[in-house]
Amino acid sequence: MNTRQTTPRRLSFLASIAVLILFLGAGAWGISRLAGYERQRDEAHWRRVLSVLADSRAHAVDRWIGSRLRVLNDLAATPALQLYAQRLAAAPSRPPAPGQDEDEAVQRTYLRNLVTATAQRHGFAPGAGTIRADLAFTAANGLAILTLDGERLAATPGFSLDWPRVREAAAALDEA
Repeated sequence: MNTRQTTPRRLSFLASIAVLILFLGAGAWGISRLAGYERQRDEAHWRRVLSVLADSRAHAVDRWIGSRLRVLNDLAATPALQLYAQRLAAAPSRPPAPGQDEDEAVQRTYLRNLVTATAQRHGFAPGAGTIRADLAFTAANGLAILTLDGERLAATPGFSLDWPRVREAAAALDEA
């Protein structure tokens, strides 16, 4: 009689353990699904946030480039700059006339002052936070007027033709 009571009790105990394990497994599966759903929702939210941020930064960069191009186009459209640059670019091909060296010097000075003032006014030249010392001046940006042959007519202080971007632009001009 004792064995009969143990077997049904044991079966009911095993059945309750199986049901408990089933509920625990279903709970773990549900928690896993909920966590996956929350992760996907958070990723979608961050994609939207980062997309809006990237769009705003791209718009700001476009505005910045547009403002820089407007300044350069306005500078390039200056009649005096066009006239002096054309004369100075053609000067080596003509024999020098009396007083031509003085005229060229004045024209080069005008162009250099125009380019330097434009660069300082619109942020193309290094800031005013320079330290006066016996250190070599190096600029990371600047403006220059170059001939199609790559000769510098006028430039901001520190402008170097050794910059990789300047060499790339000069090569593009040669190809054009």
